[in-house]
Amino acid sequence: MDRCHVQRGQKGIQPAYPHLAAHRNKIANAEPVTLDVQQRCLVLAAVIEICQNTQKRLHATAITPNHIHVLCSWKDDQFADDVATKLKRIIGMKLSHAKKTTGNRWFSRGQDTKRVIDDEHFDYLVDTYLPEHQKQNGLFWCAPAPD
Repeated sequence: MDRCHVQRGQKGIQPAYPHLAAHRNKIANAEPVTLDVQQRCLVLAAVIEICQNTQKRLHATAITPNHIHVLCSWKDDQFADDVATKLKRIIGMKLSHAKKTTGNRWFSRGQDTKRVIDDEHFDYLVDTYLPEHQKQNGLFWCAPAPD
């Protein structure tokens, strides 16, 4: 009997797709990604470049061996999930290019896109939460305070 699956965004059971099944098996068995120091530096440079090139204001970022945080803002009506997905896609391409490979799964599917609720929350992120990631062998970058 052919195996069926449920596909995100599709309704009901979908027919078997051998290529999709092989891809899912490959990523399910992949080792967790651990970014080395050089890769973390590449991610930092990429986040800064992407934000500059897409009219995002980068406030702060933290990059650890196993995850990243980006605190940025923008004025248009883009959804936070779309912004995060684009960041991950471009950063993943840059990491693959540097490693001279293709097909790497650098980031998990989905992301946590919590909105900053007020100035106190923002200050906590910039002054405490994100800098604390340096204790996890992470990099922390913060935009200079406005004059």
